[in-house]
Amino acid sequence: MKDPKGAVIHSASKDREGDFVFNVDMGGEYAFCFSNQMSTVTGKVIQFEIDIQGSAQDAPEKTAVDNSLSKIRDSVDKIHKTQNYFKTRETVSFFFWESLFSSPPL
Repeated sequence: MKDPKGAVIHSASKDREGDFVFNVDMGGEYAFCFSNQMSTVTGKVIQFEIDIQGSAQDAPEKTAVDNSLSKIRDSVDKIHKTQNYFKTRETVSFFFWESLFSSPPL
């Protein structure tokens, strides 16, 4: 991942999965690069999510109702992320088994 000035702020290779959290202090376009260089024979599934949140200084004071709604929203977001995670795992497993059974026997 590169910041708007082109500086690399995160780099990894051979990662199967992971969660990465970044706090950024400059606006602009960030660049992401995903590579299939390690194994071009098999397909890959890439899923990523960008969650942009304002700083605490920007938020006005919240009422009890606002706090409750925020907790509900956060809980629903976690459920949604978990569903997406399992959907991705299901897709990866499908591709694995499909490639296993479609290859000629040894």
